[in-house]
Amino acid sequence: MKNKENLSVPFKVVLRGDPRYPGKKIWYPKAKPSGRITHDELIPMLAKGKKEDEAAYEVFVAYFTLFIAGLLSSGNEVELENLGTFYPSLKTTGEDAPGKVGIHNIKRVDINFRASHRLKKRVDKAAGLSDSRMSDKI
Repeated sequence: MKNKENLSVPFKVVLRGDPRYPGKKIWYPKAKPSGRITHDELIPMLAKGKKEDEAAYEVFVAYFTLFIAGLLSSGNEVELENLGTFYPSLKTTGEDAPGKVGIHNIKRVDINFRASHRLKKRVDKAAGLSDSRMSDKI
């Protein structure tokens, strides 16, 4: 549902705990995806409908993904200035002594993403919001 102010990002209304008052619940808007763009839909969008350019974008996305995965699996954070930062984190189990901790405690490597300030501002602007982030140039 879109709100009365015509925000372009659809949301639903959910009841959650108020962090200021334990035990009290209040209503919040929560983003509700309006759809999903798949890889097969993204490539023609990047090529702007030019079939002859789709193969180049397909190769770029494939190699870019492999390159980022390699950097992350080596423990690097990957910062893309106007997009944000990808960084690895670990899903682990604990031990009762530091000397017992080892690779066996790592269950998986997760990938996190922290959006850049610039991307956040652009999304706010495109969504029709005006807040403190909008005071800077985009």
